[in-house]
Amino acid sequence: MVQAVIHSWVTSDNKKELSLLEFQGSFHGNGDDQMKNVKIGDIEVDKDKMFLLIGHHRIEGVRKKLLKPLAVIHKRTTSATTMDIDQINDTGPAMEYDVTTIIKEKFVFTNRPRLIVKESLRGMTKF
Repeated sequence: MVQAVIHSWVTSDNKKELSLLEFQGSFHGNGDDQMKNVKIGDIEVDKDKMFLLIGHHRIEGVRKKLLKPLAVIHKRTTSATTMDIDQINDTGPAMEYDVTTIIKEKFVFTNRPRLIVKESLRGMTKF
């Protein structure tokens, strides 16, 4: 199962509200191991349904409330000057964790992608 976190479709400019996308299957690139900051496709939202367009394929997802909310946590190192007195004797940088937001909903994509063909190209196959 593949999961991806995106900005909420209601307030996409507010980075504190996130939604989870859940797919059945996996994404494969062009053999390149780098998938960071890669645009997968375009998203359309219609009420409680989400459509993901990847190339000539369209996948439909439905919004579901998470049974247990998920916390998005940001890990950062701190210097010795900001640590507690009890931790000063420890060597090395200390770690702190900030809760960025809480994810309360997800979009589940369970069906296979449907092929989308341009209107001008329909009926062009010949046997």
